[in-house]
Amino acid sequence: MSTKTADASAEQGLALEKLRLLETYFQTREQEDALRESRSQIAGRLNQISAELRVIDAGRAAPKGDA
Repeated sequence: MSTKTADASAEQGLALEKLRLLETYFQTREQEDALRESRSQIAGRLNQISAELRVIDAGRAAPKGDA
């Protein structure tokens, strides 16, 4: 194999590896974005639940009228 052919082969191999790594990088970014969205939704729901629990606790702590 000539040096020129070996260089071309090495270059092609590196280009393919670069493409695979870029694909993995962007897939990872998409997964991170999806996880961020999920965490945001979970945090929002936790805040809603906390607010509802505070209302319930406030109702329990409120003085009861004479029966």
